[in-house]
Amino acid sequence: MTMMPAPRVGVIGVAHSRFGRLENETVASLVGMVTVGAIKDAGIEPGEVDEVFVSQFNSGLTPFAFPSSLPISAEPALWGI
Repeated sequence: MTMMPAPRVGVIGVAHSRFGRLENETVASLVGMVTVGAIKDAGIEPGEVDEVFVSQFNSGLTPFAFPSSLPISAEPALWGI
């Protein structure tokens, strides 16, 4: 049996929303803000992104509980990632 080498993985850009009550924000606006922020933090172009991971807390309190597709609305170059 031949063992495949483990892929090299790195997180090079991250972002998060500010904490507290964000009455004027929606899940879509927050995901858009952190998508652009993480790409800027990484210092890369959007087309260089290999994968996108979305995490959110307490989606039971919002009618929009499936935010995983929202990054592509913030940055069209992420379509298909």
